[in-house]
Amino acid sequence: MKKKRRNHMRKSMILKRLGAFSLCASLLAGRMPTTAHAADTGKAIQLVTNRTADNISGAQADNIYFGTYLQSSDGNGGYNDEAIKWRVLSNSGGELLLLSDKNLDVQQYHSDYEGVTWERSTIRSWLNGYDASYNNGGNSGTDFTGNNFIDTAFSSGEQGAISTIDVVNDDNAETGTDGGNDTRDQIFLLSINEARNAAYGFSDNMSATGDSSGRISQNTDYAISRNAINSNGAGWWWLRSPGLNMSDAAYVGPVGQIDYYYGITVSHDNLAARPAFHLNLNSVLFTSAAAGGKIPAAAGGGNQGGAAAGEIFEIADYDGNEWKLTLLDNSRNFNIAETAAAGTPGGTVTLNYTGATVYDAAAAPNEYISVMIADGSGPQYYGRIAQPTAADGTVDLTIPDSLPDGVYTLYMFSEQYNGGANDDTRLTDYASAFEEVALTVSSDTTAPALAAGAVSRISDSAATVTFTSDEAGSYYYEVVDSGDPAPTIDTTVSGVSCAAGEQTISLTGLTAGAKDIYIAVKDAAGNVSQALKIEIPGYAASGSGGSPAPGAPDSEGGPDSTPGTSAPDREPDSGSTTDRVDTGDVRDTGETDPDRTTGTPQTGDSFQPAFWTFLLIGSLAACIAVIIRVKRRRRSDKDAV
Repeated sequence: MKKKRRNHMRKSMILKRLGAFSLCASLLAGRMPTTAHAADTGKAIQLVTNRTADNISGAQADNIYFGTYLQSSDGNGGYNDEAIKWRVLSNSGGELLLLSDKNLDVQQYHSDYEGVTWERSTIRSWLNGYDASYNNGGNSGTDFTGNNFIDTAFSSGEQGAISTIDVVNDDNAETGTDGGNDTRDQIFLLSINEARNAAYGFSDNMSATGDSSGRISQNTDYAISRNAINSNGAGWWWLRSPGLNMSDAAYVGPVGQIDYYYGITVSHDNLAARPAFHLNLNSVLFTSAAAGGKIPAAAGGGNQGGAAAGEIFEIADYDGNEWKLTLLDNSRNFNIAETAAAGTPGGTVTLNYTGATVYDAAAAPNEYISVMIADGSGPQYYGRIAQPTAADGTVDLTIPDSLPDGVYTLYMFSEQYNGGANDDTRLTDYASAFEEVALTVSSDTTAPALAAGAVSRISDSAATVTFTSDEAGSYYYEVVDSGDPAPTIDTTVSGVSCAAGEQTISLTGLTAGAKDIYIAVKDAAGNVSQALKIEIPGYAASGSGGSPAPGAPDSEGGPDSTPGTSAPDREPDSGSTTDRVDTGDVRDTGETDPDRTTGTPQTGDSFQPAFWTFLLIGSLAACIAVIIRVKRRRRSDKDAV
């Protein structure tokens, strides 16, 4: 029985301790910050956060448009410079592995017929724009710094989003031919192993039998003009792996077969280049449907440029698999002064900005101030609301009529929009980092109503004022000399948070003489009350025959201050910040509060020696009693054993 009792007591103690631990853990967990991750919202515009784009799938399920190259025939002997389509092979580790959808150009693997690896090949130098020291072309190498793929295909901003990676150059597993040293490159060709990786959407079977369609690649008109081998539109394209000898390189044929054993001579001049690279998602702000993602879905020709700028539209649903990118442009220093704004559906919010890239019809025709309105699941509205004519200024945002009441995140940014009238160019856009504004949308149009309360002039330099608001919000005030004109109260900055009911304002730094205080309250919907004027009397020292005067009637039409004797000295309210005084008031730093000269605590002074001494002794006695009780219980348990 004793053993059972002891075990029961131990279990009870353990359970209590576990319960306490669980409670603490729960409280701590509630305070731990959470990390927001991107998710596929099914919308035509989706954010990329924490290098995550969940709407983009690998294994060639999705496609990205990025960069431009000569591709289709213009019908006049030339070729159109068009956005390049890339197949997404993988989305992993904050990067997309991309392979061109078509054969873009024709290049020799190496300019001379000789043994060579990827490291010293001329095609590697051509793809990346390397100088003559990187390759064995010709007698002393070939300089590709002025004529190469990367500079032709990508802008400087796009090149900044392309990762430089370790390129692994395996030996040919069948022939044992040396693959050479590993390299670090931005642009590369696939290896044999990569071209048969099922995770990339390829068949492991390297022959033409089975499903090798994932490797089939069509030639562009431009590639055909460059003498690409063409079989019903499909072509042969280089792999970077060696073939039977170091003077041969592996390739993929027109039906998707891999010639991994023999390959073809490196100087062959009619195989195509099919580039690949890793795109760093840290450089991407958001993705949008490749065509039409940034125009109203219901309006096929919904141009927001020029005179039509200003419309914010609801982002359409999208179940397609072709995307374009809006890249972060770190050279832009766009800022919004406000961190919060409020308005009604259909109403207008004015915001102050600096650092916008200025619109110029000739030099910079695609520059906008753009916005997205997001709820907890991501962006729901997008619009290009202005083409700024000055780097600094104000911009008006009209809240969509259809936006329900609630609190939203307003993303504002300086955007170079290159999508054209119908957003169908598939070209990359660029934007500044997001400026986030907390946007409160409310159908409430009723401003708070204020009523004056008590006034107490504590000294020449200090006073307390009370007032009542029938709504919660933030209050603002200005103090002027008695009889001066009413000031303009700035309610666009942060005020002092207040609940509905009575509020106390503690003023310091006043100068002698009567004052007027003007108070306004702004509610959560952005409605601002009429200014409430309360008169603050001059200070009358004790024994001078005078006394603090009550608040005078509100000359602005508000109710009178509470009549009668002045309110007692109050401690400042907990929400109070540094008091605002009129610019004519000067703090007298040497002034002494008369109430402090007697050595007697003011009303509200919490220093009471007798009370605190009693409380300290009582607390010690309680702690001793608890310790004695615990020791007795332990001794009793031991005796029971």
